[in-house]
Amino acid sequence: MDEKTYTVLQRLEKFGKTHEDYWNIPPETGQFLHLLALAMRAKRILEIGTSNGYSTIWLADALRTTGGKLITLETVPKKVEMAREAFQDARVDGYITLRQESALSALPKLAGPWDLAFLDASKEEHLEYFQLVFPKIRPGGVIVSDNAISHQRELKHFLSYVRKNGWGIWETSLVPIGSGLEVTLKLREVK
Repeated sequence: MDEKTYTVLQRLEKFGKTHEDYWNIPPETGQFLHLLALAMRAKRILEIGTSNGYSTIWLADALRTTGGKLITLETVPKKVEMAREAFQDARVDGYITLRQESALSALPKLAGPWDLAFLDASKEEHLEYFQLVFPKIRPGGVIVSDNAISHQRELKHFLSYVRKNGWGIWETSLVPIGSGLEVTLKLREVK
């Protein structure tokens, strides 16, 4: 990561701590996502919930190395505007397509396969996101779901579903960093 990108991340991190409604992942979660994208050599990443672009920049910086692209979805206009500016400042805008659209509307229209998906939007819709995204993840691809510890109650149905229904199709594990990440690896296609 270059100094310019890191400076933008620090600015967004500080902003998120002082402004309500901008729920950024903690730096250790950003580092984990960055490392995971690099380790997977991810070329196609999907993010649900952009906010001000903090997590997006972590992922897009990994795509500088892999030569991939990222699509991120956000509904709030002021967050979209702030994220676009941050992407330009961090010089990662060439790796990102930011769509101002609800995930439930956009996901049926987005074609896979995806290498990596990061779910960090409405907790009540998390299970629906997973069910729409999973068929479009390539075997060996990963879905990372944020807030698996901090929002266990809101994610109860989602967590129960992924932890009890894999049956050789996926494996899932809780990674206890940040707010808790549920990391689900797709093993094979469903026939």
